[in-house]
Amino acid sequence: MKRDVAALLEEALALPAKDRTALAEALLVSLDRHAEDDTAAWKAETERRIKELDEGTVATIPWPEVRRRLFDRARRRALRRLREGLDLQWVPSASRDDLHRR
Repeated sequence: MKRDVAALLEEALALPAKDRTALAEALLVSLDRHAEDDTAAWKAETERRIKELDEGTVATIPWPEVRRRLFDRARRRALRRLREGLDLQWVPSASRDDLHRR
């Protein structure tokens, strides 16, 4: 029996806090099982970024600027959601890339 993700989310949000916590922990543990596969890729990415910094081909962004950008983005998203109405029929993005396009 295939369940609709939005319906499952609605049911999960109705659970008591203790049960939601246990569910969240179980979901996170299930993601960690795949994290080992990503370790080599993350190591290579980290080494590439360090090399770029050392060579001066990229520059860092000061924390106050990063923080300002993040808050501006969050504010725009919140205002858009308020304008459009809160989406209670949330559906997860098809990919991680979709999360960054919003």
